[in-house]
Amino acid sequence: EAAAAIRERVLMFEDLGALDADALTRIAAALGPEEAAAAAGAESGLREAFAAAFAGRAARAFAETVELLAAVPDPVRERAARRKALEETEALIRAEKIRRPVRASARAAALPGPAQSPAGPPPMEIEEGPSWTS
Repeated sequence: EAAAAIRERVLMFEDLGALDADALTRIAAALGPEEAAAAAGAESGLREAFAAAFAGRAARAFAETVELLAAVPDPVRERAARRKALEETEALIRAEKIRRPVRASARAAALPGPAQSPAGPPPMEIEEGPSWTS
């Protein structure tokens, strides 16, 4: 329980996927094209959202970095870029430029329970018909 409560307060990189396109554009712009590409890594949804933040030379630099990292992964660079992405996200949240992402667990907790069948008579029983076998 304590671990779950702490987890709810800590921003994780996976949480960025719950942000809207405007928030992701702000984060990508704060990172710059090379760090945004390294942070996005193989996560196509995040990579596409970050790519939309850049134009011209920055867009080319982003695409080249994505291509390079696909060919030769650099886990150290990726971790550093993800850490910076989280720092930038926290800064944007503190500045009230973006909202803290809602975790999947919090969204699931807000949903109503499983659907219940309405009260009523039980279903009709089906009688066996004639058998076609002898």
